[in-house]
Amino acid sequence: MKTWFIFFSLLMLPFSLKAAPVYSANGFICGGQGKTVTCKGPIPGRPDESMTATGHNVVYMTINTKLNGAMVRYTYFSDTGCLVGYTFNAAGEPALAVAYHRESTEAHPKKKTFDFSKNQYESLAKFCEEPFNKNP
Repeated sequence: MKTWFIFFSLLMLPFSLKAAPVYSANGFICGGQGKTVTCKGPIPGRPDESMTATGHNVVYMTINTKLNGAMVRYTYFSDTGCLVGYTFNAAGEPALAVAYHRESTEAHPKKKTFDFSKNQYESLAKFCEEPFNKNP
């Protein structure tokens, strides 16, 4: 049994070493060197400030800020190019998310709102992962 586990582990190794795609989108500039990914981008609502992060294969950059007095969490995903702004309910749980697709521009925003009370987590991931023209 141990031999089969080792055999299948070695068989799957080339698939697990595949690097994730890296997108520069929504004001974030990302690049990769080997498996190292670095992204830099604007902090939403703070035009004079930016954030930078470096990671292995993928970077998820998250920052908490306030928008109109309410706490909002923004996350940029380097593997999809999606920027997501989360708002929270009174219990501190994510309530709504507005996702900006990697093909979004200021002139032509490609965004969609997801209601987490309706368990739309998978829909949000699908929206961010697929080419925009395949989404309704």
